[in-house]
Amino acid sequence: FAEANTLKVRQEFYFNDSNEGHQDYNDAQDYKVRLSFLRDWAPNWSSTSSFTYELKRYERRNVLERGVAQQDYTKTYELGVTYKLSPAVDLAYTWRYKRNASNDPVQAYENVTNALALTALF
Repeated sequence: FAEANTLKVRQEFYFNDSNEGHQDYNDAQDYKVRLSFLRDWAPNWSSTSSFTYELKRYERRNVLERGVAQQDYTKTYELGVTYKLSPAVDLAYTWRYKRNASNDPVQAYENVTNALALTALF
């Protein structure tokens, strides 16, 4: 067994521009960058860690008291570990912390997610 390390950088940019009038509320420009590190520790053990930063600028969603368009700044931290039970079955645990800082106080939030997954390939 040889330990393996992988460093990844992923960048995304997109426009959400609806041609439906009732969907204009969600029209936005979104920029996201993600840095992740994956490591194989032993034949059956691996781990991941990542940080994601996202900036979303809404075109028509105004902050009520300020008269400016809403902007969200989201940071996500993630840690995970995977154990390979067999060549086709994995057991994984992931902890995720997400914080959205918005110029609209109603849209600001923090949350923590704990996930346990059993994955089978067949």
